[in-house]
Amino acid sequence: MDIKYCDSGSILLINSSGVIKRLFCPFLVRSREGADLFKPGLLLRVEEVSSNPQDELLYLIFNKPYHHYLFEITATF
Repeated sequence: MDIKYCDSGSILLINSSGVIKRLFCPFLVRSREGADLFKPGLLLRVEEVSSNPQDELLYLIFNKPYHHYLFEITATF
């Protein structure tokens, strides 16, 4: 699944078939193995999304920005 920044209140999810789904904040993510900041498998609420000057997607969790690749989204469509 590909994840793209849409605006501060949503992201776009694109599955392997090219189907696009818009996901609005707040949404839940699960911390990945190797994300030292949170215990792996912990469900967290994304309050807002943004991007940094390098155009990397960031999730605002507990009022702090974290790179999106530290988390996974479980979505079916």
